[in-house]
Amino acid sequence: MTTEQARQLFRQYLDDTISPDDYLQFRIWAADPANQPAFDEMILQAMQHLPAGGAEHLHLDTLYNELLQREEMQDLAILPPARPMWRNWWAAAAVLAGLLVAGTYLLLERIPKADIAAVPSPISTDIAPGVNKATLTLADGSTVTLDSAESRTIQQGGAAISQHKGQLLYAAGHTGPDSYNILATPAGGQFRVTLPDGSKVWLNSASSLRYPIAFKGAERIVELKGQGYFEIAKDARRPFKVRVPARQNGKDYMEVQVLGTRFDIMAYTDEQHIHTTLLEGAVRVQQGATNATLSPGQQAVLGYTDHALTVQMADVNQVIAWKTGFFEFANTDLAAIMRQIARWYDVEVEYRNTHSKERFLGRIGRDQPLSGILHLLEENGVRFTVEGKKVIVQ
Repeated sequence: MTTEQARQLFRQYLDDTISPDDYLQFRIWAADPANQPAFDEMILQAMQHLPAGGAEHLHLDTLYNELLQREEMQDLAILPPARPMWRNWWAAAAVLAGLLVAGTYLLLERIPKADIAAVPSPISTDIAPGVNKATLTLADGSTVTLDSAESRTIQQGGAAISQHKGQLLYAAGHTGPDSYNILATPAGGQFRVTLPDGSKVWLNSASSLRYPIAFKGAERIVELKGQGYFEIAKDARRPFKVRVPARQNGKDYMEVQVLGTRFDIMAYTDEQHIHTTLLEGAVRVQQGATNATLSPGQQAVLGYTDHALTVQMADVNQVIAWKTGFFEFANTDLAAIMRQIARWYDVEVEYRNTHSKERFLGRIGRDQPLSGILHLLEENGVRFTVEGKKVIVQ
């Protein structure tokens, strides 16, 4: 979401014309520290120009108290939408000004490690979060196990691959025969690779990337399964293309074409749609005869079953939260949250009863043990039991 789009939603909020979904998106935007100066300006301008005691001040009352709730509930990172408490705006104006200066007006607390560690675990044997780990399949079919600790050089014919902890680096200039490598992360793993052209790819858990050890032709083509975030080196002569299975059985492909840009593709087969989200530059998404060109902040959504392709605005901070080390939820249902948990903690999820239809808003670090996020969900009415590597939603 751009600052101008956020201003428009803020105006709709004051006019009482904002939709529930847009309202949640605006609150998530305001919760990003990078947007603090712009949000400060919106609030302060509203304070200066709105008539005292008017209806718009009541809206600011509401917004203020929702932000204040965050200050009062610093041990929560996930909350269902709640009706705000009403307070007197003018009595609290000085406090609000202090919150703005201190930068603590955000909706939800970013939970530090020490706070989560102190939360009683709802399970007897905890499960650690995911780490940097992956498997690299070389051109000859041999495999190399990668982890977060080792730094080394992997020889592959005449090409050398450098591993430094949680990332791989391919050197440019390989002139041997065409060869491909596959970098695959398991459930509970993530990894990063710098390709021979300098493009960088971050792989989320349960994902894989197939790519050549040298880009030699008129195009740079890679194949993705799962989720990856891309920062593509610019080369106008050789467009970069990402191919993604467009069906859950692996048949047919969706293709994303770029020149130089930053974008995210989520293409897990246990989801109903493939999401391609653009942060910078331009990309063209194509599946069969259907295509769409995205601008920054837009997201292409392709259905696995009906192959309908639509374009919508996206909350890019939420989309790439996984890359920056967070789970971030905005109007997210429990099933979607549990799918993320299953991938990151490498657990199976079972539902004993019909799961909650409530939607959640919040953010929590992915470096927390499983007990941390389950505790937060239990604080909001969800009940679990854990049997080994299985999480049972009661």
